[in-house]
Amino acid sequence: MNNDKDLKFFGGYRHLGYLNEKPLTAKYVLRKDSFQIGFNQNILDKEFAGKFNNRFMNADLQLFTDSRISVPMKYNKALKTTVLPKKTFGHTTVSTVAWIASLVEVANMKTELAYVSGNVSKSFLYQAANAIFTSDVAYVKDVKDHINFRNASRILGVKENKHVNDFRLNNLLRSHLYQNFNKQIKTISNVESVTEINLKQSAA
Repeated sequence: MNNDKDLKFFGGYRHLGYLNEKPLTAKYVLRKDSFQIGFNQNILDKEFAGKFNNRFMNADLQLFTDSRISVPMKYNKALKTTVLPKKTFGHTTVSTVAWIASLVEVANMKTELAYVSGNVSKSFLYQAANAIFTSDVAYVKDVKDHINFRNASRILGVKENKHVNDFRLNNLLRSHLYQNFNKQIKTISNVESVTEINLKQSAA
């Protein structure tokens, strides 16, 4: 990533697993005047909020249940063996995918609950970063050169939302969208756990 004086953007990828043997990743990128978050494959229903599409529901889904693989945005040719962390931590479940889908859905709505003056709110950025990518500390030679999402939000001027909007955002995410996505994804029958990374698939 760029250092504090030259920061133009911040973000990263999370490698969730494979959908029909193709990598399934989530990503976000923050700039001074824009914010984008999404999946690399189309898995959300275009007509109904809080719903996965039929293609996703009928697909073969493999998830990294024993690891969380996140890489900085600058590795956007994504997930080659040389940039994967030597040690991974955390885990991924179907509920993880449901939560990230909820974040993507909110971002797509462009609601004032998640945006301030056209750009992402601090609260929503924090939700997205914690779900996908928080820091490039594992990829810098000297720890003092690393940057995390909190520093990035300060440098790039991310603003606080109204408290009432943050409250409503959390309610929309947790009580509505996430509940709908999570209930639906748990009905998928073709879900497997994977612990080893298929390097050819990861580099695709």
